[in-house]
Amino acid sequence: MASTIHLLPWALPNASDHRLTRRAALTVTEWLDEARRGIGRACDAIGFGPQETPYRVAAEFRGARLRAYFRAGNTSGPVLLIIPAPYKQPYVWDLSPDLSVVRRCVGKGLRVYLLEWLAPTKAEDSFGLAEYAFHLPRTALQVIEAQTGVSAPVLAGHSLGGTLPRSLPLSILIARGDSSWWTHLSHLASTVVQ
Repeated sequence: MASTIHLLPWALPNASDHRLTRRAALTVTEWLDEARRGIGRACDAIGFGPQETPYRVAAEFRGARLRAYFRAGNTSGPVLLIIPAPYKQPYVWDLSPDLSVVRRCVGKGLRVYLLEWLAPTKAEDSFGLAEYAFHLPRTALQVIEAQTGVSAPVLAGHSLGGTLPRSLPLSILIARGDSSWWTHLSHLASTVVQ
């Protein structure tokens, strides 16, 4: 998602036409977003892109992919589910070997999963808050429970990825009548600093 840029109405010709103002704002926003992507591609090309930790795809479903950063069959260590904001790339948790929440957690013996949001296709055009705040995280939790036997993993979320799951516990409690699902939630709202 692109950030919104508000243009001053008198800075545009025919500013009384709000459709023109909105279209101009979208054009500027789209241009800035593409410029940001271009800078990212250039950084990747010269070796300054993310250096993500190797992972396996534990599950893939409409709208998301569940990454696992440990070998299948590993049964030791607490289970952690990381939920980035839906509009962020998963590597915000795993930029480089020296700047990686994922690597640090794996190094401390945690079995780390990460919910990777996929770019919406036509099939996900109708997705809304219910899918991103409830259905997709719940599906990830069900997969984790099936693979590990752990029904209440430690959760870590950043930004909207931490806010959305806060609505999940009550929904799960109501749906399952079981208060054991959610025992830990960490909401990190600031940048990870070494």
